[in-house]
Amino acid sequence: MGIGIGTQEDVDIEALFSLESPYKLILWNDDVNSFGVIIIALEDFLQINQEKAMALAIEAHNNGKVAVADGSREKMEELAAKFGAVAINVTVEAPE
Repeated sequence: MGIGIGTQEDVDIEALFSLESPYKLILWNDDVNSFGVIIIALEDFLQINQEKAMALAIEAHNNGKVAVADGSREKMEELAAKFGAVAINVTVEAPE
C-alpha cells in the first residue's frame, strides 16, 4: 500500500504553518528608555523573571538587538503593541 495524499478538505492549514519557524519579537537597543523601564516591561509583558529580563536588556544594548520572544504572528504582534504603547522599540520578524 502506498501513502495517500489527503484531499484539500483534509489539509489543516494551521498545522502546516505551525511546522514553520515561529515569528520573532525583536527588542532593539534603546537610547531613550532606562534599563529599569525596559526590564519592567520585559518582566510584565513576557512574564519572565528580573534576571532573564536584565540579560535580554543587556544583550540588546551590547548587540543592537535581541529576540525576546517567538510564536505565532498574531501573538508577536499583540506583544509588539504592548511594547509600542510604552514607547519601547520592538519589531516582529517573519520566519526565514
